[in-house]
Formats: sequence, C-alpha cells, structure tokens
Amino acid sequence: MQEYELVEIFSSYGAVNAVTIVTDQETGRSKGYGFLTIDDDAGARRAIEGLNGKIFDGRTLNVRMADNKPLLKESSTQTLKHDSSSQDKQHKGISEASRPKRRRRL
Repeated sequence: MQEYELVEIFSSYGAVNAVTIVTDQETGRSKGYGFLTIDDDAGARRAIEGLNGKIFDGRTLNVRMADNKPLLKESSTQTLKHDSSSQDKQHKGISEASRPKRRRRL
C-alpha cells in the first residue's frame, strides 16, 4: 500500500495532514504499518469506526489512535550520560584496571 492510497481512503473521514509508512532501514520495504494524522478528532474517530477491521487489497486494516510514549526528561538523559563515564565507575569501586582483559585474536 502506498501513501497516496492511504490518503485516498482516509480523506473521506477528514483532512489528512501527514502519512508515514514505516519501512525497513536495510531493504526499504514496508513493515506493514504506518501513521497518519487527521485534522480533527471527530474525523479521526469516524475513520477508526469506519475502517477498523475492513479488508483492503486482501489485508485487514487495524485502525486506532497511536499510543503516546513518554519522552526521556533532559535531566535523566544527562544522568545516563554521567553514569557511563569512567570517572563515575572509579568512584563506585569499578576501575578500568579491575576489568578482565579480552583475548586478542592473532
């Protein structure tokens, strides 16, 4: 399914702002799902009610609102970066010298 096909299908329920089909980074092939945005909430609800479970080109559409995933707070990102420094490891009793050495291939 192409982006323009999704726009055609969903535009009868509301104005479609953006369409993204998720693809594999290596092959460029579709992973079988995507995201789109519709201007108004009522149009989005109509699209869910009207299209969820419908068959298009032999595939059943699963239409629902996307889950919101919480973003990492800036302070926690800084903490993660800070925790990974070798200076912190030394303070916690883990020094670089106490780590076992990896064998080298010759």
